[in-house]
Amino acid sequence: MQKMTLKHTKELDIFFNEHRRNCTNCGKTFVEGDTAHLGYMKGRDAALLCDDCAPMLEETVVRYYWQELEYEEPLPDDKLWRYMDLAKFV
Repeated sequence: MQKMTLKHTKELDIFFNEHRRNCTNCGKTFVEGDTAHLGYMKGRDAALLCDDCAPMLEETVVRYYWQELEYEEPLPDDKLWRYMDLAKFV
């Protein structure tokens, strides 16, 4: 197993949040307790891989213990509402 480099970037964190449910190589859906390997493939393409695909990573940035989110993710078409008091609005 490769050592983690812990070289986080903003782009890599965004990639993780957008692809957190499935392995980007084989498409396996992560379940509670799986390990998700975040890093870079050859050519510096970001990847989030399952245990079976992890050896394909050229650089392992970090490994996550995968767990369900504590909140429901909004869909891209959902409208978000924000409430504020009148003094703040004015």
